[in-house]
Amino acid sequence: MSAAPAVTMGGDEPISQVCERRGGWTTRKTIRIPECSEGLAEFVGIFLGDGGFRNSWQVTVSFNHRADMAYAEFIRELVRRLFDLDAARYIRPRWGSADLVISSTALVEFLESIGLPRGRKSAVIHAVPSWITSVDAYRLACLRGLMDTDGCVYQHRYAVHGKTYAYPKLCFAGSIPSLCRFVEESFHQLGLRPYTHPNGQRIYVTSVDAVHRYFDVVSTHNPRYQERFRQFSGRGARAG
Repeated sequence: MSAAPAVTMGGDEPISQVCERRGGWTTRKTIRIPECSEGLAEFVGIFLGDGGFRNSWQVTVSFNHRADMAYAEFIRELVRRLFDLDAARYIRPRWGSADLVISSTALVEFLESIGLPRGRKSAVIHAVPSWITSVDAYRLACLRGLMDTDGCVYQHRYAVHGKTYAYPKLCFAGSIPSLCRFVEESFHQLGLRPYTHPNGQRIYVTSVDAVHRYFDVVSTHNPRYQERFRQFSGRGARAG
């Protein structure tokens, strides 16, 4: 991926040359500034799902270390490819939870510059950035990031005349109205005929054909979801 020209953030220094301060020591951490791309849009989706700003110099992405260690490695590689930064893993075995932590003032400022304001997400995220919603490929990539973090693949089982049937279904669960609207609108644009719970916080895709279309067009980078789809449908998901 080619890098865009250095971006300045209201001062004379390019964002890739922002000072990092640790315990009285000052160093310069250089980051890659990516152009708008599907990879960047997917990272935004991941951030909107399970990410956040810990402070003015750290970005975090939470994950389940028992179930999603492989997906966490995908995220770490995506961060390296996009920003040339390493994400440290902090695991809490007792709770089964963990965080990827990326320490970089420059990254915090860059993410703010592309439409991710600091603050409690439910209070500051009013829409998915327009540079994503205006390009179909970016919308799909961001949707994949959101579904791979705040979505799920589950199996619906039922019996008719003594015979048991089982099919894969999709659900997105979120408490931020703008993100739920984005997912719902994206599902509609894909022709998936979603059902939205009356509380507006859960969006389902229940048609077997629609679930298969989702994995054909959007797919997943979460190995656990790939495996669940394979088990529930008898076929594999194409990597996006």
